Amino acid sequence: MPVYTYCVSDKFLVNCEKGDLYYIFEYTKNNELLLSKCVKETCYQVEDVISELKTYKFLDEVIRFDEILNKIEEFRHFLIKYNLKIYFIGEDSILEAIYNPLLYYYKYYGLRDYKRINLLKIWIDKLVLLSRSMEEIGISEFKSHMDSLDGRYALWVNTDDHVTKFLDKKGSLFIVWINYKGCDVFIQKENSNENICIKKD
Repeated sequence: MPVYTYCVSDKFLVNCEKGDLYYIFEYTKNNELLLSKCVKETCYQVEDVISELKTYKFLDEVIRFDEILNKIEEFRHFLIKYNLKIYFIGEDSILEAIYNPLLYYYKYYGLRDYKRINLLKIWIDKLVLLSRSMEEIGISEFKSHMDSLDGRYALWVNTDDHVTKFLDKKGSLFIVWINYKGCDVFIQKENSNENICIKKD
């Protein structure tokens, strides 16, 4: 089970061995974060990770999280505006980041899992590109499956299936994909040869 120790230095968490005030980040085999707070080597487990750590940032951020967080917030606003629930096929940590970004931050930056963080950076760029592209066309109504439990429309990501659909202001039906036919975002007008292939710059 991976274990990392971070000392508090001003408002930063700095990798260390021990100090006057430090935190021990332990991870289960399922990457669940177990946090302990230590004051002069007297340690106890912390139940609410976010409340405990929210005033601290990691000093050594190889990938800047503020930039990622701003894009997550933009995409979350899109989900709320159109009453959407995202289903991501594959990497579960992408959904973790979208629905609980601060816990994601402490969990994966503490673990120094920069490969996974870089994957999030790539995906959140594509999700924001998707949302902006759809809004540029103009969204009147989503025609995807509606979750009977919470009444939100499904936004399926990372699948080739024809499952994410919406109507524009003129009543035309569009189908959208990410990572499809060599495009970061692919939008096709149903029953038409008209399509839009968008690649991130």
